[in-house]
Amino acid sequence: MNTLVMFAKMRLTPLCVVLCPLSLALALLACGGGRMDTSNTSSQLSKSYWNGGGSCTISGIEQSYSGPPPCSPVITQCPLHAGATEMNFTAIPSGPWFEISPIFGTIPTGGNTSIALTWIDVTQLPVGNNTGVFIVQAPGYEENDGLSFSVNSSGNDGKGNPIFTFSFACPTH
Repeated sequence: MNTLVMFAKMRLTPLCVVLCPLSLALALLACGGGRMDTSNTSSQLSKSYWNGGGSCTISGIEQSYSGPPPCSPVITQCPLHAGATEMNFTAIPSGPWFEISPIFGTIPTGGNTSIALTWIDVTQLPVGNNTGVFIVQAPGYEENDGLSFSVNSSGNDGKGNPIFTFSFACPTH
């Protein structure tokens, strides 16, 4: 007789009805009871920080502008410093109207790399205040979203077209 048939012909005894659930409960308790390990709290995560770099404000950018930031490329690079552990980061732009580089990489413990604003496209922006943010994420690190810049309308040219002002500054925290 095969095992499946034997199993199907078995009858549950009152003792099995009591012991089977009890055995399962004891097994779960021995394995931690399904509780999640929360010992890795945010206070144990490494912290990255920004330090150095420059700032600039340029007015008179036409609404048709699409290209590298109007400041010197050196100014639009901000050094990101790793903390107490190696940092495998991803940098995420908050909008489609600008690009950054690099968008991912590894920074050795205590080291740094510069993340640069490499392209802006004012043609995609509405008139008004527009803020771009770089969000930096890395396993084992707190999220770092302190780097931002703005492109704001600052009046009109002689033909009534909006003129924008570009402002950029590396954070110092």
